[in-house]
Amino acid sequence: MGNYWLPYLLQTNIYSIIILVIILISLRQYKESLNLGNNIFKTIIIVDIILMALDIFSCLIEGRPGAWVTGFYYATQVISLVIAPSIGVLWFYFINVLIQKQPIPIQKKHLWFLLPFFINAFLAVYSLFGNSLFYIDEDNVYHRGHLFFVYILVAAFYFIISFVVMIVKRKSIRKSNFIPLHLFLIPPLIGAVLQSLYYGLLLTWQTIALSILLVFVFVQSENVVTDYLTGLYNKREFEKYLSTINKSRYRFRKLGGIFFDLDNFKQINDQFGHLMGDFILREIGNILRQSFRRTDFLARIGGDEFVAFFEISHKEDIRVFQNRLLANVSELNKTNKLPFIVSISMGIDCFDAKSPFSIHEFFAHLDKLLYEQKEQKPIFHLHPADGESSLKQK
Repeated sequence: MGNYWLPYLLQTNIYSIIILVIILISLRQYKESLNLGNNIFKTIIIVDIILMALDIFSCLIEGRPGAWVTGFYYATQVISLVIAPSIGVLWFYFINVLIQKQPIPIQKKHLWFLLPFFINAFLAVYSLFGNSLFYIDEDNVYHRGHLFFVYILVAAFYFIISFVVMIVKRKSIRKSNFIPLHLFLIPPLIGAVLQSLYYGLLLTWQTIALSILLVFVFVQSENVVTDYLTGLYNKREFEKYLSTINKSRYRFRKLGGIFFDLDNFKQINDQFGHLMGDFILREIGNILRQSFRRTDFLARIGGDEFVAFFEISHKEDIRVFQNRLLANVSELNKTNKLPFIVSISMGIDCFDAKSPFSIHEFFAHLDKLLYEQKEQKPIFHLHPADGESSLKQK
């Protein structure tokens, strides 16, 4: 590595570790830090701290005489090379949790995805007996092995897969989230280029620390404006959106609005528990994202109340979005994920920029239409039958 970069490396690693520790402490103070996405994010932080600590230790002992130095040096390099690709693996799962808004179980058919990780781990351990990924010479100086490119490919593989997933699933990612999530890849890419140009300059883990800081700022700003359960905008952001529309209502011609809630939601909570209720709310959040565009405004503004605002060219276009929403709800019922049928009541109409009414009055109009539709429906109750439950009319 060379003594030239040692003071720089120690300073940047120590500063980066301090920043990551502060982020970890900050995450503990937020309720949202208990969900799976943030737990993965915290694991990424911990792994990066470990890798930077190993880098510091390696730099301090490199070139020093003694068999014990050689042993410790080999140990630090093996550990570092084994766990380093896990940041890419964790980032992949973090992205998928953000997209799907629910835990992703690891199944046997998904184990192929971890195969490159295990190949790299094997080569790292095998380097103790050969020169596959690295070797340490008689002066206790580190050198890359003839298969070090495999480590590079494995590390890059998981970040590339994550990037592809974000592109393929871009319709499931809110527009405001799309660019910040891609920013995670830029600092490590710059660090990798500089590290390849200047041998001995170690920047990978520090640049990942910078990416973590960027994502942390983004996640915390998102927690302020989003509903933690569904990932949609919350009521505070909804009120802000209405005020914005009132101030700049002439920037669009027509605005479609759908306000809906779930039928029998209280009965579902009472009979099946709040965990089932939360599951349905998350599914409805996913359905909304599937039914509308990334540029549309989607929010959960109450317990089971959801709203969607979307720009349209003609009033008749509203029916396209309505039918898509109802079709996706129907698809949920066909999956047999639930022991009952999910149905919704909605108020739907078009807001014209030339209308003398305010957007708040328009929303009150949607609210009235919703309850008019609900009153026209027969009363149902959840009734268990043959070990399952279904909707039965009184």
